[in-house]
Amino acid sequence: MTSNNEEKQPLGPNQEKWLHDLETTTEPQGKYHLCELDQTTGEPTGWCCLGRACAVLDEPYRMRSDGQVRVFGADGSEEYLPGSMVEKLKLAICQGILSTMNDHEGKSFKQIAVEIRANPGRFFKGSA
Repeated sequence: MTSNNEEKQPLGPNQEKWLHDLETTTEPQGKYHLCELDQTTGEPTGWCCLGRACAVLDEPYRMRSDGQVRVFGADGSEEYLPGSMVEKLKLAICQGILSTMNDHEGKSFKQIAVEIRANPGRFFKGSA
C-alpha cells in the first residue's frame, strides 16, 4: 500500500511513554548532548529530545569524567541513542533528523512530539 498507511502506524507503549514525556515535561531543553549537567550539583541543565527517551525508559547512565554530561548505555553514548534505546523504540534511521530539529531548528519538545505523532512511519520501524 502507500507510505501514507505506513505513516499512520500505531504507536506502542515505549513510544507513547516517550512522546507523552516530550509533550508534558518541564525539564529544560538543551543541545548537542543527551543530557548536560551542572558540574556543582550534578542536576540536569538541558536535555535533548533523544535524552528524554533515555530518562523515561530507564536507560542506565554514568557521568562523563568531567561531570558535565550523562553517558547512556553500554556503548557510552552522549550525543546519540545507544543501540539498546534504538531497539526499545524501534527507531528508524532518523536520529539525525531528531537531533537537527532539537539542536539546529530550535523546535520545542512539544513541537517535536507533534511531528512524530503526525508521521510515525518516518521515525519508527513499527510499534514498540
